[in-house]
Amino acid sequence: MRVLFVAESLSLRQNTGVAAAVVALARALTQQNINIELAAPTQVNNREETEAFLEGLVAHLFNQPVGLPRTVVPALERFLSEKLPYFDLVHVHGLWRYPQWVATRLAQRLSIPYIISPHGMCEPFEMARKAWKKKVYFNLVERHTLRAAAAIHAITNAEKDDCEQLEICKHVRVIPNGVDIYPPLSNHLMESYLPHELALVPSHNPVLLFMGRLHPKKGLDLLIPAFARVLQHHPEAWLVLAGPNPVGYQEALIKLAHSFQVQDRVLFPGMVTNLYKRSLLQRADLFALPSYSEGFSVAVLEALAAAKPVVISQHCYFNEVLSAGCGRVVDNDVSQLAQALSDLLDLDCPTRAIVGQRGRELVEQEYTWPSIARQMGDLYHSVTKTRIVKSTEY
Repeated sequence: MRVLFVAESLSLRQNTGVAAAVVALARALTQQNINIELAAPTQVNNREETEAFLEGLVAHLFNQPVGLPRTVVPALERFLSEKLPYFDLVHVHGLWRYPQWVATRLAQRLSIPYIISPHGMCEPFEMARKAWKKKVYFNLVERHTLRAAAAIHAITNAEKDDCEQLEICKHVRVIPNGVDIYPPLSNHLMESYLPHELALVPSHNPVLLFMGRLHPKKGLDLLIPAFARVLQHHPEAWLVLAGPNPVGYQEALIKLAHSFQVQDRVLFPGMVTNLYKRSLLQRADLFALPSYSEGFSVAVLEALAAAKPVVISQHCYFNEVLSAGCGRVVDNDVSQLAQALSDLLDLDCPTRAIVGQRGRELVEQEYTWPSIARQMGDLYHSVTKTRIVKSTEY
């Protein structure tokens, strides 16, 4: 089976969580003997980094032309027009953008089945952003696009409910994101890959970690004042906000940290990947994501896989954290967030390690990429039973 993934971006800097999930899924499906190719626009200044991220995959990247609206890339449309007939299935990741619109329109014209993964973009918080524009575009374009899909792939039951409330597709299948599980690094290797400022922090000082895009929807305006309250009880603690800064939000966060007089205890190491990410997760004592809106956070799964207790908002839609006893779920409220973080820091190290180990066991049982890929492969086969492509080569 040959499947084409289409996304608005595969850059970790531009599209952090979605890009990470899409590329990891592609790698896992390749291991299931499904031929996956990827197509997406790219900004010229991110191309080399994105190509390195996609190493080993068959990926078609198309430079964003100067002077055209973001993600409008005629070269991508030409590629899709020429090559799409040779695929059994198109898997479209995300909504609202030109690449998804072109791919789904061509697939409809060529009678090629397609699946759409909204990745949280049907969530009420997202629908409310630029609401009037989205309402018009949804009624004119996206409603038909979604209804014509062979299936909608939701990553949480909450996203399934959002899709069904929009009355867009009868076939909504819930398959969560997955995560890779790694053994712990040696202390020497971990310390060599830590951000310089954090490497100087004594090992007994607790570290609270956020990992993801620095973006207003991530609830960092709650996390910084909550951290200020945590410091009243745990004055040796540090907060690390690790991630790219695609919308220039870091400056506002620095000002917020200054306003709460915690600027000397908040670190911004930028985007971390590979061993840098694993080292940061291993050094952390807790992970926090008080987001106002999430699809299904890969970063939360990575923290659980690293055996770290997590504190997340209810809008992360991951209540298994409560049922598994591996962290706390709170409202978007500074007091609740500060209390949850303090409570977990109050635990002695062995007890906190038990809480973290429960999270790792949860991930091992339900969220490894091979398991997720098998579920996705079953969905692919169910919607392509009668599809006959031109050839196995193009």
